[in-house]
Amino acid sequence: MPQPHALPELVGEESAQIVECNALPMLILMLRAEDTGVHYEAVGMIGNLVHSSPDIKNDVLRAGTLQPVIELLSIAHIVQRGAVQPLINMLQAPDMQLREMSAFALGRLAQDTYNQAGIAHNGGMVVLLKLLDSRNGSLQHNAVFALYGLTDNEYNFADLIKIVGVQKLQEEVFKAQPTKDCVAKTLKRLEEKIHGRVLNHLLYLMRVAENSVHRRIVLALAHLCSPEHQKIIFLDAHGIKHYANSFELELLLELLESTSLKRQQDASLVLYKLA
Repeated sequence: MPQPHALPELVGEESAQIVECNALPMLILMLRAEDTGVHYEAVGMIGNLVHSSPDIKNDVLRAGTLQPVIELLSIAHIVQRGAVQPLINMLQAPDMQLREMSAFALGRLAQDTYNQAGIAHNGGMVVLLKLLDSRNGSLQHNAVFALYGLTDNEYNFADLIKIVGVQKLQEEVFKAQPTKDCVAKTLKRLEEKIHGRVLNHLLYLMRVAENSVHRRIVLALAHLCSPEHQKIIFLDAHGIKHYANSFELELLLELLESTSLKRQQDASLVLYKLA
């Protein structure tokens, strides 16, 4: 058996031989080794094998490599060594199974606070939101679960609104009931976080952000925050605008005249809730 640091170089020409020689069980053992350098080399080799051909990819998955890789990715030192970005890149791979696998792995990683920040910082939320359009129910569910984990971090909230994440979760058609339940839990988590520091940050952004982001924040707050906060944001006790320099209520009225039916519906619903 070659030394670990030599394994990735072998994959390009001899990946089939590695599988035929029954080396996959040895790779799994390497994933459980105490030496973190061996972990890193084994993960890199498995990634190369998976990309080498569809048949070899299936052999690798059948050998049971996925679970130990996911468990290993939950360890901070592996994330620090750059495992998040390759997983995000794999979300855009043409191979459906690779996308499912990476979305599942990111969902597991997103349950950890440190990883939530790293996934969002590397653009993971944008790509995960795009996967909600998938017709593959498993991929769609994995993406929703990963987003559910990311919304546990209050610092991701504003970014999710900026990239139309709240509206996407509300409007997308989801296939499976467990996915629908996960979406409901995600929106509920967002509702519970709109107060204090998060709310103050969003109100600040409403005053400094460009118009498109301003609209998204207005609609998100109107849909998700409590009736008490809605009236504070849009109206005071006398039915007069609460903030002298804000245009939130006028914006909703303008949206009623929009050429977009969806914007008209959104504004109508918000004004109905405020009535």
